[in-house]
Amino acid sequence: MAAFTLDHLNRILGREPGVLVAGHEVDRTFADLGVDSLALVELTERLIDEHDIPAPGDIHEELGTPGLVLAYVNRHVEMRRDHDVEECAGT
Repeated sequence: MAAFTLDHLNRILGREPGVLVAGHEVDRTFADLGVDSLALVELTERLIDEHDIPAPGDIHEELGTPGLVLAYVNRHVEMRRDHDVEECAGT
C-alpha cells in the first residue's frame, strides 16, 4: 500500500458534511476542526477495517490531530510491509 495521505484522510472524513482538512491544519486537534468524538471513533474504526492497523490505546492521544493519524497509519503500514518482506525473504 502506498503512503496514507491527507487526501485519503479527507476522503474518509468527507462523509461528514463540511469536514475537510487542509495541509496547514494537520496539527490542529480534530475538536478544533469540528470533528466530534463519535466521528473520531468512526474514523478509527474505518482505519482499522480498511488498513488493517491495530486499535490505538487512546484515540484522542494517538489520533487527536490529522498529522497524528497520518503518522500512526503510515507507521503501521510500514511495519506490516517490512514484516511481509522479511517473511518472503525467509521462505
